Formats: sequence, structure tokens, C-alpha cells
Amino acid sequence: MDDPTIAEVAAALKYLTNPESGFLREPEEAELNEFRKAIQDARMKTASTPWAFIMSVNMGAGSASNRGPPVDRRMLLSIIMRSFFSSLIFCQELPGYFEKEVVDKCGTGGYKSVATDNQASVLWLAQEFCGEPVETTDSSISKILEELAEKRSDVDVSELRGRVALVKLTKKGKEASGYQPFLAASWHGPFKRTLVDRKKVCKGLILFLREVCKKEKVSSFIIGGDFNMNTLDHIDLEEKMVVPSYNLTSRAESKSNIPYKDNFIFFNERDRDIWVSFVRPIEFENSKDCGSDITKKDHQKFNECKQSQDTETKDVLDHDPIVGLLILTGKRTESPSSDEPAVDHNLTNVESDSPDKNDKDNDPVLKDFAGLSLEKSEHVGSPDA
Repeated sequence: MDDPTIAEVAAALKYLTNPESGFLREPEEAELNEFRKAIQDARMKTASTPWAFIMSVNMGAGSASNRGPPVDRRMLLSIIMRSFFSSLIFCQELPGYFEKEVVDKCGTGGYKSVATDNQASVLWLAQEFCGEPVETTDSSISKILEELAEKRSDVDVSELRGRVALVKLTKKGKEASGYQPFLAASWHGPFKRTLVDRKKVCKGLILFLREVCKKEKVSSFIIGGDFNMNTLDHIDLEEKMVVPSYNLTSRAESKSNIPYKDNFIFFNERDRDIWVSFVRPIEFENSKDCGSDITKKDHQKFNECKQSQDTETKDVLDHDPIVGLLILTGKRTESPSSDEPAVDHNLTNVESDSPDKNDKDNDPVLKDFAGLSLEKSEHVGSPDA
């Protein structure tokens, strides 16, 4: 199966906007947006299980002096979100006027959201997901954090409440009947800490989310975030936890900061209810249609409208947005009994007694999702890890 996150819209858009194509008028922006999304969705027309395009993006400018004013960053973000339509977006370091200047101008209406100050936010399309925000100020959340702090000396949850946004999501539609809800978390990890400290914080996040899953009666979660650490080298994998790998952009490779700090992590406690595949960064550095997720016309529009003429497109954002495909793979033929005990997450022992379900030969993605194969470079936790 071809990568469904790459929709070859450039040539089609060029044809539509070319006077020689035979069209009587140049399409309006809304029509082009609808056309973009139609091509992107068409890649998944043979999918046998529910799916959703997802994105994680740190929207901050970082500390560089050449980022340009915030208005330029907001404009580029709206272009990126319009160029890759996502049903689920994990945001970190939200800029001012985020909803009015970014979400409302990205070409896709109908997003709902949950946010924790400007640190983290989860956006989901209301027509595709039913969302139940999980309030981090709830007393039950406080109890989870207090127990982790008391019982686990190998974790740090002191900053967690202010760095994560949470929502329980259930896919809508007849085709999604029987598929299980899951927890979605946007995370902005600490930066001005030692690597040892950051690893303790990340481990605390994983254990915390497992406990929240128990509270919300779900068995799977996905994190989209800026972990401020190399997710491929420095995440301590638990059994049934997966960290996807992807190829860095030339822009990211040339920078001296942390590689793979922006990523998705997903976890399935009992069954493989969710999977994430085809993860890659958005390419917005190239000003030509070929090899870029942003069209040449969008680059021209940005250069014409930007307030700082000294700022290049590649310099506006400190991070590359990451996109992928979320697949719902765990269908239940019967609803769990109300007497069924909740999943047991022992705070003092996180090892599972259940059999290893990381056998790719029996992976439901390969069986239930027609033509889809797993990335060969993903990092999967196992009992022996």
C-alpha cells in the first residue's frame, strides 16, 4: 500500500488553476481545500477498518532570533494544517489567538478542543470523533498523581498536570461500531532538565496515562507531543508500547538540537485497539511543488503576506510537524460485561502477566487493514526489554 499521508495534490491543483485546463474560472480557496481533502481521503477508500489522519505540532518559535513575528508563524501553521487535513491534532506551545488565527483559517471547520494553558492541546473533528475531555484538575487525577509520587521513586510527576491535555475519544459512524474508545494526550515535555530527569518525567507520564485509562475504562492511549528527548533512544519501552521511527527532514538533520523529539507513542493494555503507521515529518522547507507538502502557490502567498521580509519559511517554526495514520484495529463483537473488572495497573509493579502480543506475524493491522504493512523500524516494547 502506498503511503496514504502523501497525497499527490500538487499536479492536480496546478491543472485546476491552469487556464488551459478548460475550467471556466479559477477555483475558490474553499473549493481547493475540499479538493485537497478528497484526494487525501481517496487514498483510504479500500480501508477495512476505521482510520484517521493525525498530526503533532509544536507551534513555538524557540529561542532563535530569525523566527519572525507571531503573525507569520500563525499564518504558516494555518497553511500547514490546510495542506494536510487531520482529524486529530496534538498541539504544543500554542501561539496567541490560536483558535481565531490558526484553527479558523486552516480550511477545515468543526474542531473541538481541550487545552492546558498554552502548553498542550488536543483538537478533534466533531464529525468524526465523540470527545470527552479529561480534566486534569479533577480530584481523581490528583489522587493518581499523589499515589505515583508516593509509591514510585523512579518517576517525577511534579510538573505533569500543567504539561498534558487529555481527551477520551470514540470514533463515530456505522463503520466504527464495535471499535473501542481510547485516550488521546498532547504532551510538552520539560527542556531545562537533565536527561535523567526528563526520562523520569516521561516514565511518570506513561504510568499516569495507564492509570487514567483505568479510570476512563479504556485500554489504549496515544500521545502526540514534543518530548524534548530523543524518543528512539531515550524512552524506556514497556511491553505493548510502541514508538514509531521516521526519516528526519534535511532541515532537522542540519540543526544541532534533539532528533526525534516530536513523535507519537501508543500503548495497548489488553488488545490492539489502536495502531499508528506511516509516520513522517511535514516537508515545508522546499518552495517547489515536488517533494513539498506545501504547494508553490502557498509559499508565494506566505512570502507576499509575511510581515518580516527577512524571515524564510524554513525558519518560522522551531519544530517539524509530524503526521501519521491512526488505525482502529480492535473490534469487539460484544460489549464488555459491567461486572468485568477494570484493567489492573499496579503502581508498584508495571510488568504484565499477559502473553506477548507483539508478534507481527499475527498483527491485526496486517490482517484487518487491507494492504497495510508496519514500518520495519518501529520500536516495540516486549517483556524482555
